[in-house]
Amino acid sequence: TYRSLMKNVISILISSDFLQMQELVNECISYIVSNMHDVVRLPIDMSCLNQELIKQISLKMPINKLDNLVDKRDKLTSKIFEKKLENLFYLV
Repeated sequence: TYRSLMKNVISILISSDFLQMQELVNECISYIVSNMHDVVRLPIDMSCLNQELIKQISLKMPINKLDNLVDKRDKLTSKIFEKKLENLFYLV
């Protein structure tokens, strides 16, 4: 089902990052960014995503999409905003 696919993409992302399979990491991140509204609704703990993965997600996530994201439990939104801000400070 769609929900199990969404759960699997998080697991695949973590595993591919551990195995240093950057192409697969990029594909997973693109999929997650495209489906972020569904990702934040998943009943899984997102603390398993390391800071580098969150940074990569933040770089691909458009700010307007992030701003419109409804993340009731704040699983990812504040972390992504934080990484976006860090990136802006490093650019200055």
